[in-house]
Amino acid sequence: MNTENIKKFRVLYNQLDELLSQRIQEPKRLSFVQKVTKFVSKFPEYQKIKNDLRLVHDFRNVIVHQETFAGEIAVPTDEYLERVVALATLIKEPQTALDIASTRIFACSPSDKVIDVVKTMSENIYTFVPVFKDKANLQEFVGVFSESVLLTLIASTEKLSIDDSATIEDILEFVKKPITESWAFVPLHEASYNVRNMFQTKTFSDAALENSRLGVVFVTKTGRREEKMLGLITAWDLSKIDQVRLRV
Repeated sequence: MNTENIKKFRVLYNQLDELLSQRIQEPKRLSFVQKVTKFVSKFPEYQKIKNDLRLVHDFRNVIVHQETFAGEIAVPTDEYLERVVALATLIKEPQTALDIASTRIFACSPSDKVIDVVKTMSENIYTFVPVFKDKANLQEFVGVFSESVLLTLIASTEKLSIDDSATIEDILEFVKKPITESWAFVPLHEASYNVRNMFQTKTFSDAALENSRLGVVFVTKTGRREEKMLGLITAWDLSKIDQVRLRV
C-alpha cells in the first residue's frame, strides 16, 4: 500500500476541514459534510466545487475503512492530491480578477489611425481596445474603441467607409462615453465571482446608459481609472473562473 500518499491525503483532509471551519466561522465539531453544506450556502459562488469537496470526504471514509481489510481498496494518486491542494487553495485564497484577466493588452492612443486599429482588431479578434494618452505605460485612460463605436460612427456619419487618415482623436466623442456596451474598473484583488456577477446583474458603476450592457472590465491596482491598467476581462474570460487552479 502507498502509505506515503495516504498520509499526505490525511493531512490535506484535515487542512480542508480546518479551512471550512474558518470560512463559515462555525464550531469544529460539525461534520465535514455539514461544513461543506454551510460553506456553499454562505458562499454560493463555490457551488460548483461542492461535489469535489464531498468526494474528498467520501474518499477519506474509504481510506479509513480499508484499514480494517487486508487488501488495498483505494490509494490517492499524485494527481488527485494536487487537486485536493487546489481545492484548499481556492477556499483559502479566492480567485481574483487579475487571475482571470487577459494581461496582454492591445491599446491605442488618440494619435493612432482608426484604420490601423481596426485592422489589428480584425487580425487578432479583439473586441475592446482601451485608449490612453500614455499608451506605452497604459495610463491616462481616455475611453474605449470597440465594434459598437465603429457601428455608431458609421450610423451617425451615414458612411460605410472611413478616411484612411482619420485618427482616434477625430472620433474621441464616441470613444469617451459608453454607447451600447459599458465598461467598469475593479481592483486587482476583486474576487473573480464578483466580476462574473457584474456581467450577469449589471451592477457596475460606470454604466452610463440604462440599456447598455457590460462589455469589458478593466483591472487596476485599486480599481481607479487613473492607475496603470493591469488587465482586462470580457465575457469570454469568465470561463476561466475556478479552472486555473482546479484544472477542469
